[in-house]
Amino acid sequence: MTTNLGGEDWSRDSLRVNCWLRYGDWRLASAATGSTLSDSLAAEVLVSFKRASDANITNNYRAFHSWSLINFRLAEQIHASDEDGSAAGVVRSHVIAAVKGFVTSISIGTKRWSAMVQQDMLNLLSCLFKYGELPDVSSTINRGLDSIRLESWLGVLPQLLARIHIKSPSVRSVLHPLLTRLGAEHPQALMYPLSVLLKSPVAERKVAAESLMTSLKGHSNALVEEALMVSTELIRVAILWVEQWHEGLEDASRLYYGEGNVSGMLDVLLPLHSQLEKGGSTRRETDFIKSFGRDLLDAHGHIRDYIRLIGESGLTIPTEGGFLAPDQGIRTGSNVNAEAEAALN
Repeated sequence: MTTNLGGEDWSRDSLRVNCWLRYGDWRLASAATGSTLSDSLAAEVLVSFKRASDANITNNYRAFHSWSLINFRLAEQIHASDEDGSAAGVVRSHVIAAVKGFVTSISIGTKRWSAMVQQDMLNLLSCLFKYGELPDVSSTINRGLDSIRLESWLGVLPQLLARIHIKSPSVRSVLHPLLTRLGAEHPQALMYPLSVLLKSPVAERKVAAESLMTSLKGHSNALVEEALMVSTELIRVAILWVEQWHEGLEDASRLYYGEGNVSGMLDVLLPLHSQLEKGGSTRRETDFIKSFGRDLLDAHGHIRDYIRLIGESGLTIPTEGGFLAPDQGIRTGSNVNAEAEAALN
């Protein structure tokens, strides 16, 4: 009679893992929902889930999922109470442990755990966007990307594109190469959302979208051109000119009168004026030009005068406080500045 020792070892390890996971879940359940975990309870749960993830069973999704979640929860808890930054090292340690756990759980996740894998993806992105500037966090994520199927990121593509203009170099070092890889393998998935971002009034977001679109043209130029044409027509059908102008004038008014952000106001209005100058291609657009074209043309003339006068004066267009105080923005007392300001009023 022969005995399958290897099978028995695996069975024992599996039983231990399940026991450690159940014990950790039970201890967590003993804490009030949403409450802060005490140091002793946190340590107890950490040890339990760590033993489960360190077992010989390397493909146990729940072990790595639970280990990464408890580290992420503790990182959030400690970060929220760390007013003087003295616990940054502890936060970093938990974040890196969470990142490694999420990468592993995502890489071995199956359809059986699909909803939880999606949660892991979102939590991994939270680690990147919230803690990406801590030492080694972004580099740890970058090293783990090869373990995750590229297709997995398609489910969180809106979250990736929403941060496309993020300024942090550490976060960009992960985000932009990942989006470039996605664009190379799945260009059709990025076409429409990127074409919308190209029309964003936020300059940084528009520039980032243009950069990514340029990289896509290098290997899928025909697809890019076709997609841009389709998206332009879809947007034209979905949003009428009167709606675009109504929203644009509201945003421009808020930027100009509320913040003194003249540059931001112009970033909103100039694309609308450029569109209007090309003329209407539908009956409704033609009717809009007949109704409002003359007034908007006069307004565009004033904007051009303002830009010309500011350029001649050697000053820059204000981004804040432009019209809030006599000693700010373009109000310096010169005739040119006064004339430039009058052009917009």
